[in-house]
Amino acid sequence: GVTALSTPFSRPPAHWKRYRGGTAPRLWLDRVGSTNAAGIGDGSGARWQRLLREDEASLTDPLWVGDSLVFTSDRAATFPHHADEQANLWIIDGLAASASSGDDSVEPRQLTHQSEAEGYVRDAAPDGTRIVWHSRGEIRILDSLDAEVRTLAVALPGTQVQPLSLDPKTGLNHISPDREGNASVVEWRGKTFWLAHREGPARALCADSS
Repeated sequence: GVTALSTPFSRPPAHWKRYRGGTAPRLWLDRVGSTNAAGIGDGSGARWQRLLREDEASLTDPLWVGDSLVFTSDRAATFPHHADEQANLWIIDGLAASASSGDDSVEPRQLTHQSEAEGYVRDAAPDGTRIVWHSRGEIRILDSLDAEVRTLAVALPGTQVQPLSLDPKTGLNHISPDREGNASVVEWRGKTFWLAHREGPARALCADSS
C-alpha cells in the first residue's frame, strides 16, 4: 500500500528543541506503494513526494491509523511569540485514500496539545488503532483518534522514591577559590564539590552517602 517515511535525524527533536536547520527530518510519501518491507523497490517505480515541503520543523515518527497519517512535530513553535510550543502529534486525515486518488491537497491538524509542563511527545508508536508515547517520564496513550489523551498508571516493584528538592544556598559551609579565581572547592551539606565560576557543571570530589 501507500508508504510514508521520515528521513534520518542526528538528534531526537526533544534533544534539539525547535530546530529549524537543514538536517531536520522530512516526510516522504510513496503513492504507488512500490517498496517492500526492506525499503527496496519492486521494479514498478516508486514515486516519492515530499510532504509539507514548506515546513522547516522536524517531522518525525510517521505512523498510520486507518488511512490517516500521524506524525510528531513542534511545527507550531513560531518565534518569538510561540517559542514555548512542544512537539505534539499531528494528523493528515485520509491521506492513504487521497494518495490513491492523486489528490495533492495536504493539510495537517494538531491532534494533541501538550503544554510546556507536559513536555515533548517522544517515540510515538501505534497498534493500528491506539497511539502510545512517553513524555517527562510518563506513558501516555490515545485510544482512538477522537479520544482524550490519558496517562497510564505504572506501578513498579521496589521502594518508592520520594522526590527531594534541596536549596543550593543553604547548607553551604566553606568556600576556597583557586589561585586564578576560575573555580572553588565548596563544602555543601557535608560533601565536597569543584564549582566553576563561569561555566560548566559542579563536579563532586567527595560525596559518599553516609
